[in-house]
Amino acid sequence: MLSLGSRIEAMLQENQPSTEYIGGGFRARLDLQKVLISKELQLPRAVNLLQKESNFDMATFCRYLEYRFLKEDRIYEDYSSRGAVIYMYLAYENSPFLKESYYLQMRHGIMVIRDLGTCVAFYDSSDFVPANTPEAGIGKAIHSRQLRGLFPEPDPDSTSKTSFLTMVSMRNSHLAGRAVRSRSFWAADVQETIPALDDHAQILKAVFGYAPDRAGVDAGLRTRRYVGFNRGRVSQAGRFLHF
Repeated sequence: MLSLGSRIEAMLQENQPSTEYIGGGFRARLDLQKVLISKELQLPRAVNLLQKESNFDMATFCRYLEYRFLKEDRIYEDYSSRGAVIYMYLAYENSPFLKESYYLQMRHGIMVIRDLGTCVAFYDSSDFVPANTPEAGIGKAIHSRQLRGLFPEPDPDSTSKTSFLTMVSMRNSHLAGRAVRSRSFWAADVQETIPALDDHAQILKAVFGYAPDRAGVDAGLRTRRYVGFNRGRVSQAGRFLHF
């Protein structure tokens, strides 16, 4: 007997028209076996940058991910394009508002992996992050020193800033009973705010601000950028990018 995921996919293929008018134009129904990734795929400007263990191997890592797909009864297809491994998958879950009945909700997901040499770039539309999985050859997020470079230091000879922070989220290293464990705040420019007495004890968790869209091309063009240090998360405002 086919798994629930396979049966749902078969029902979708049977009951969805081969062509449908959606979003102001006619679209063909997705076929995981025939889709052209280079033509079809578009991605948000987001990624997780993860350290590689000494035993990292892309084939082993892919087997780990595919075993996870099978355990969660996800229908998937894998592709290779432009030095990256891409997975398209179909996932389902029951409505969280039902106690005894079921109503299955389908979701189309994307996973992209690329070996950058010093680290692995990983994106999953379901927000899964395989950090600290030694059996897959993946370690922690890359070091914060590397991530800080996404907000370049200003040129001392320049009168204008190329990048600045507007939000910081911090965790307190002091664990006293009356200490504030964590705090976040927004400002027009964090660097211009009045420092607190315990700033030296704070550990950055995430920052949000503005930085050059393409460093070295045109520093006058800034974009909104988020960096999360715990999971090596980097995201940037803007339209989806064609793969």
